[in-house]
Amino acid sequence: IDKVESNDEGYYVCTICNPTGGRVETKPAQLTTLPQITEEPDSLENATLGKPAKFVVKAVGKNLTYTWHRQTVKRLSPKDKRVLVGETQILHIGKVELNDEGYYLCTICNPT
Repeated sequence: IDKVESNDEGYYVCTICNPTGGRVETKPAQLTTLPQITEEPDSLENATLGKPAKFVVKAVGKNLTYTWHRQTVKRLSPKDKRVLVGETQILHIGKVELNDEGYYLCTICNPT
């Protein structure tokens, strides 16, 4: 497949035959495409202190999971009551504070 597209996803089977009619071997292969980000979230610079903020990332793919991180290493926790986060494309901050400033990263995965 020269240029893989999402509609190429699926299971393929390779059958190898001996031209003399001997052994036949069949091997399955699965093709999964990577998620494609179609919209990146706005910058926190657009957030207002004391007000809620919502950041949305949009992607296409099958069975996607989203994990939000702060400062690229700390996974945001659902235990932080001000931050509503789950395995979705949206990060909610209930009330923006000065210490919310920083880099946020959303990792998008699909099963392979």
